[in-house]
Amino acid sequence: MLVIGILIGLLLGCLLTNFINNSESRKNHLIYRAIEKNFQVKRNQFSLEYIPDENGYLVSMKDTEYLVKLTNRKPYKVVYKVKLQS
Repeated sequence: MLVIGILIGLLLGCLLTNFINNSESRKNHLIYRAIEKNFQVKRNQFSLEYIPDENGYLVSMKDTEYLVKLTNRKPYKVVYKVKLQS
């Protein structure tokens, strides 16, 4: 009986971990889509880095960088975009 309980616990733990990872992956996908739509670029034409101090993202394209802030809820949209000086 104890073995069955341990197996059920492990299975539920794995399922919960998988669910959390998938929801983070989905969130990242939606953020990338918002950036693609706003800048009218494809995913391989920019890089994205989260900046916790600014609560926003650094978007780098070719020789230009932008500080971008998004809405907190889905669908994510760009609400603030500033070109950073080189």
